Amino acid sequence: MSKEETKEEKIVIATLEDLMGDASQKETTIFLESTKAYIRIRRLTIGDVAKVNAFSRKQGQEDDPFRQSIGLIVRGLVDPQLQYSEAEGLPASVATEIVTKISEFSGFTTETMEQARSLSEATMEST
Repeated sequence: MSKEETKEEKIVIATLEDLMGDASQKETTIFLESTKAYIRIRRLTIGDVAKVNAFSRKQGQEDDPFRQSIGLIVRGLVDPQLQYSEAEGLPASVATEIVTKISEFSGFTTETMEQARSLSEATMEST
C-alpha cells in the first residue's frame, strides 16, 4: 500500500454552533422605506416556515402566497407584534417589504422555502 492509502483522515463533527452559523443574532431592528419607521424582526427557522405552511394547508389555502406571507409576518415581526387579523389589514407594499426583510434576515431563498414546504408535507403525512 502507498502512503496515501494508509493515511487516516481525521473527521471533525460539526457542533450546534457550527450549524447555526450567524443565527446567534436572533433579532434585529430594520428601517422600512414604505412607512419611514423602524420595526424589530426575528430570524425565522425552517421549522417556522414549515409551521406557516402547515397552518395554511389546514385552512385549505396551502398554495396561497398571501396567507403564507401573513404567517411569516406574524411569526417574524417582534415589535410591533401583530395578530393574523391585523397583518391582513397591512397595505400590500408594507407587507411585501416586511416579508422581504424577514426572509433576507433569515437567509431564505427559493430553495430553502421549497425545502420547508417539503418538510411540512412530510410532517403532515406522519401525523
